[in-house]
Amino acid sequence: MLTGPLLSPHAPSPRIEYEDAVYHVMARGNRRLPIVFSDADRDLFAETPAEACSLAKFKTYAKVAPHGS
Repeated sequence: MLTGPLLSPHAPSPRIEYEDAVYHVMARGNRRLPIVFSDADRDLFAETPAEACSLAKFKTYAKVAPHGS
């Protein structure tokens, strides 16, 4: 079994969902490294969740764009 600071032997528990609940979603690189490196990355990062929210009928109340390195 592989273990270490970046690997976990356990899968995350499934999220319990409630009707009309508000969830906080965030993305951060491993060891807080940048997750976007260019304007094209930043655009894709913004488009992908917007598309997912539209398909799943989620509401987005606020967002913060990630900054590059």
